[in-house]
Order: sequence, then C-alpha cells, then structure tokens
Amino acid sequence: MPSVPHRSDAVEYPHRGLAVECGSIEILLSLLRHSATILLMQVERTVPQHGSWLARRAIHLTARKMEQRDSPIYYCTIPAVQFLFVGDHGQLIAPVREERATTQVTARALAVATSLQEALVASLQADARVSQILTPARYRLPDAWIWGVQTSLEGTGIFFQQDRWVHDSHHH
Repeated sequence: MPSVPHRSDAVEYPHRGLAVECGSIEILLSLLRHSATILLMQVERTVPQHGSWLARRAIHLTARKMEQRDSPIYYCTIPAVQFLFVGDHGQLIAPVREERATTQVTARALAVATSLQEALVASLQADARVSQILTPARYRLPDAWIWGVQTSLEGTGIFFQQDRWVHDSHHH
C-alpha cells in the first residue's frame, strides 16, 4: 500500500524543461512504467464571465521518471467541479447543477473536489505501478498548461454518484 503523506501547505518543486500532457491517467502511468511517485493537489481558477465569476476546481497530477535525471514532467488535470457566483448567489454547473448561496456553493465545490481527490488517491493506491503519492504537492508548471488539458477519468473506476465522486474498483 503506497503511503500518502499529508501536508497542510503544498510542496512545490520548480521545473524547467519538458512537460508532457497526458489525456488519461492510464497514459501517465504507462509512461512512468513502475514505482511511480505521483504528486497530487487541488488547483482552482476563477475567471470573470458575463458579470459573474466562473470558478473551476480540478485535481492536478504531476510525476517524473525518478531514475532519469532529465525526465520530463508528465501531468494531468482532472476537472472536479465548476461553479458560478455573482454577489451572494451561486450555482454549481458541473458535474451537477445546484443553486445555493455563494458561501454554500464554495463550501460545496470544495467538498465535491475533495471527494474526487480521495477517489483518485484510492484508484492510484490500487495500482501496482504507484509506489508513493505526495499530497498536496506538484511540480510547478505554467497555469496555461495546467488548465489547457482536461484529463479523462476513463479506466479509473471513478464516477460521479448522487452528490460526490466515488471510486469503485470493480468498474475498471
């Protein structure tokens, strides 16, 4: 069972060099091959949209081949939740639609994103290629790269059910 050290403040490792975006977690793991250390953390981006604010929370995974000194960074960004807010009113728009007060929407969005993070950790822990998961941690990449990829959950056994993301190991 891989260890999952938890830290309250995110650990950021600088990276200068190549980075390879991965369209699925399976691609990321197959490129790393074995005994992978996965850095995992929640990221959030808020942009103005038609007089309101659109916020996106995602889980960002980064990893490199530890045995290769000049290894590129392999990365995934899995969308967890999107929500809109204006003044004291807000609504979740993905993966489910819900209207709530802004303070409730932000708390609810965090809960949804955290459920995806927990499901991803469970899915990665079940994979023999993963030796360690560090969270919250990442190799620092430019925001445009982080948000420029939407990684699929295909093959992870993770899906949205009722009000949260869940991992079902039988759904691989």
